[in-house]
Amino acid sequence: MMTRGEDTLSKADLMQEIRRLPFAERVELLEELWNEAASARPELLGWQRDLLEQRLRDAEANPEDWVSWDEAKQRLQRQIHSL
Repeated sequence: MMTRGEDTLSKADLMQEIRRLPFAERVELLEELWNEAASARPELLGWQRDLLEQRLRDAEANPEDWVSWDEAKQRLQRQIHSL
């Protein structure tokens, strides 16, 4: 359960409130949460490190198949604004 002042929200209630937000606001919220999580720098698990290393090798071997994070965000923003 999460508390907000005198109000108490369950995770399910919080998720329901988030789902009521417009799509663009949900994406912004997700990006903010992701940035906060990334700044915490948790240690990777072995399988996560292996997967990341494999993806990096794949990206280096086939750069034409990948786009930068900035390009991915721009594409997503164009899709959101065309809705």
